[in-house]
Amino acid sequence: ARLVNQQQDQQARALLSAGSHADLFALALKGEQDLKFERLVLEGLGQGEQGPQGYRHYLNVLGVERPAVGAELDDECWTRWAR
Repeated sequence: ARLVNQQQDQQARALLSAGSHADLFALALKGEQDLKFERLVLEGLGQGEQGPQGYRHYLNVLGVERPAVGAELDDECWTRWAR
């Protein structure tokens, strides 16, 4: 991030290309309509539970932990769920 913030794009690209940092990931896209980006956002990197999770995982957790349908809006369960 430091290289990008300092507008050192060539150095940042070289760092990504080197693959020397396990916590960095680059995704080459063919254009703004490339579905690889959508899959990355929704599914993560596909490394199982040990790897970064996509947004779909977060939405599933919210759905599983959501209070029951009949819960009153002022019930404390909504506050706990939102945290």
